[in-house]
Amino acid sequence: MLKYDKGKLKRILIEEHGFDELNAADTSETLINLNSELQEALDQWLKDRTVIDHPTVEGITLKDIEDKMGSFINALTFMNGFLKDPEDAKTFKEIGFPFMEQPPRFPERRK
Repeated sequence: MLKYDKGKLKRILIEEHGFDELNAADTSETLINLNSELQEALDQWLKDRTVIDHPTVEGITLKDIEDKMGSFINALTFMNGFLKDPEDAKTFKEIGFPFMEQPPRFPERRK
């Protein structure tokens, strides 16, 4: 279970990542359920938007996932799944995004 300032996360998602109010609120509430191994990565990202290389599963980092999936929040969610089932990480590593035919489209980060 993760611990973080939900209000701060919500503001970042709206102001920097183009989330609408409802999606930002939902995301800021649901990340709490992710694996505690992701705490350090979330803390660092909330501090300065830096993506650290911990944890890794099957050699895959959060940055690798973010590059393919378009956002750090998506990277956290996928890494959570990979921590539960490293076989999914192997598949991701081999063929990219194996979970649906088209990768999802997310709002681009505002500059």
